[in-house]
Amino acid sequence: MRLYSLHFDYWLLESLKTIGNKLGHFLKISEETLKGRYTSFARICVEMDLSGALPEAINLEVYDEEWV
Repeated sequence: MRLYSLHFDYWLLESLKTIGNKLGHFLKISEETLKGRYTSFARICVEMDLSGALPEAINLEVYDEEWV
C-alpha cells in the first residue's frame, strides 16, 4: 500500500508498523521506503481482510496531535 502525503515524522519503522497494524496486519516495509528513494509516498505491505469495506481513513495521535 502507498501512503501519500504522510508527514515525515511517520516515516520511522515503528510508526509505519503502527499504521499498518491499524489497517490490518503489518508485514513489511519496502526497501525503497527504508532507503528514502521516494519522497511523495511511503510503501508498506499489509495483510487485510477484504471481505468487508476498506477504511476511508485512519486517525493517528502523535505528540498530542491528531492526524487523519
